[in-house]
Amino acid sequence: MASAVASRSALFHLPFLFTLLSVGMLTACGGGGANSSEETNGASGSSNTHQFTADFINLIPSTNTQLATKVDLFYEHVGIDEVEIATNIDYLEQQRTSNFGWTGLTQANLSFTVKDSLNNQSLLSSNTMTYSNTQQGLFLLATGEKPSSQAVSLIRVNKLEGEQTSYRLFHANALDSRSLDIYNADAQTAIALNLAFNQISTAIEYDQSLAEVNIFAVPAGTTPNYSNTSGYLLQAVITQESNDTLSVLVAKPGTTSSWQINHYSE
Repeated sequence: MASAVASRSALFHLPFLFTLLSVGMLTACGGGGANSSEETNGASGSSNTHQFTADFINLIPSTNTQLATKVDLFYEHVGIDEVEIATNIDYLEQQRTSNFGWTGLTQANLSFTVKDSLNNQSLLSSNTMTYSNTQQGLFLLATGEKPSSQAVSLIRVNKLEGEQTSYRLFHANALDSRSLDIYNADAQTAIALNLAFNQISTAIEYDQSLAEVNIFAVPAGTTPNYSNTSGYLLQAVITQESNDTLSVLVAKPGTTSSWQINHYSE
């Protein structure tokens, strides 16, 4: 009789023991609970992937009006073969690049090359730039001259970040690379002095009370004459915009001495 009682007691405890064993196994395996160290989106620590795009603008004029200045933009990084990120960009054209970046540390050196789209992708410029994982929005500006008396360069310009909308002036006329003084013709004040080739001005806030302002450019050091325009290199109108703007002073297509200004929204 005692043997039968013991047998029934053992059967009674088996489900309880099985439950305890199951809980123990789940705990040992991590279980995905509040204390789990499971990675999010498959990336953490040194395995982070950092990707960016840029607004690429071709600002390379040609002294030969029969030769177009279409260019391609490539990038590469250690472990990443050369990748084309912008294709067949005409003079003064803006194009958003494909993604570029790296995997690993929070900072990396990226190599960019500008190539001639129409001449067997011959190399025009090669630049290495340091990027961090906190890189803000940016322009990549290809400047210089083809054929090259002013070497082709690729210049990074970070986009503005602020509440007050503004514009900046960038001198990119390789066919007339002398420095400029730029004036507000309405207020008769200077807005950028001694602006050199490949240089960008400080941000100039839009006057919220004006829909537009008239500006002009003269060679640096020239005394401004607000009534006689004969010595002006450029006259232009800056229109009030709702976004920050990069205003680029360039050579008119097909000319070697005329200027124009192109506006690119940031």
